[in-house]
Amino acid sequence: MNMTRMAAIATATTALLWGAAAAADEASETLKEGTTAPSFSMKVLNGKEAGIRVVSLDDHIGETAKKGKKAKLVLVSFFATYCEPCKKELPVLEKLHKLYKDKGLRVFVVSIDKGARQAGGISELVAKHKLTYPVIHDRFQILAKRYLVGKLPYLLLIDPDGKIILVNVGYTEKFTEELVAKVQKVLGVPAKSAAQILGKGH
Repeated sequence: MNMTRMAAIATATTALLWGAAAAADEASETLKEGTTAPSFSMKVLNGKEAGIRVVSLDDHIGETAKKGKKAKLVLVSFFATYCEPCKKELPVLEKLHKLYKDKGLRVFVVSIDKGARQAGGISELVAKHKLTYPVIHDRFQILAKRYLVGKLPYLLLIDPDGKIILVNVGYTEKFTEELVAKVQKVLGVPAKSAAQILGKGH
């Protein structure tokens, strides 16, 4: 094999490796803290339990916020029925919702399961964990693309001006402690540990 051919192969191999690395980086890219959260308006899957039929982010933040709906903090989390860590996070978010919904916290959870058939599985999770926050089924993954959803669960906190103040991928008990502390600080409520408000087995 001559030197020219070897150089060409080496160049092509390097290009492939760089391309794979770039694709991996793109897949793991998330929205950045400090940027404006993409707006959305979507139908709620568990409307009866949540007491709301449609969730519109603009109703809760910014100058478009409606009277009585203005939030101090919005929590948006993306999940899927096949994601085991997500199933651990869902009841944690339910407890935060129940504790702080009257203090200005809004919790919206979005399933990225594809297709209409998955709605039944999502509803089963809603019933199993007795979820009362709005659950959205993003079956065409339109919202998932806007929010650059990659790995799950994918959670964001949004301030009253619509700015993202926290982004997290994955679920750990350590992050749960950090999340609880952050929510309490933003809402201005007395600080309690995650174990105190969620129970030891959170």
